[in-house]
Amino acid sequence: MSGWADRFNGEPLLIPTMEDAPPSVPRLVLKSSDSKYRLQAGPTRLDLFWEATSDTDVLDTGSHLQFSTEVIRHYLEVTRASVGRLAAVLKRIATNDAPAMTLARHFCRDRWLAGPLNRPSDFQLHARKCFDLPNSFRVNSWFRCKTAQVGKERAPAILVEQDFNTLAEELESRDYGPEQIGAFFSPTLIAEFDRVLELYFPKE
Repeated sequence: MSGWADRFNGEPLLIPTMEDAPPSVPRLVLKSSDSKYRLQAGPTRLDLFWEATSDTDVLDTGSHLQFSTEVIRHYLEVTRASVGRLAAVLKRIATNDAPAMTLARHFCRDRWLAGPLNRPSDFQLHARKCFDLPNSFRVNSWFRCKTAQVGKERAPAILVEQDFNTLAEELESRDYGPEQIGAFFSPTLIAEFDRVLELYFPKE
């Protein structure tokens, strides 16, 4: 990982292998000194993370997808591994004084708001669809929306998590090459995240 020593400049962590540990469990963890960037690698899974560490941090999604693609491509060159599945997860958060009630009013009919949902302390919505991305990848699209707390003050907030992942049933028959990986983690993906978000939260 010498090519990204400036990003993963924290102390690396090697996790001892246990005989009964699932192959998806990471064996190596690399982090940045500010904890914004993290890489986890195991026998069957590679994950790259970016996390905000302050209220002013904003992710440049295009830059992060390009960076992730470069790291994955290099990882495959070194390990000669094959890729049977791809995924991208985007989390967005917004503070809100009454997140549970705000979500209930947004998604539920008045009859439920006047009844069992008249004063919720928590609210979650999970929805899944399967469709083709504009770049021809068939994906599961998970949309998760729930109440949360953020910051040192644990301010009430709404958290939206979007997850696009290629189909599990195609895992054994797929072997995504560098060009396909680059096509998946492209600006098209960001536009599709925004399009789906607007279906649930129209601008008006």
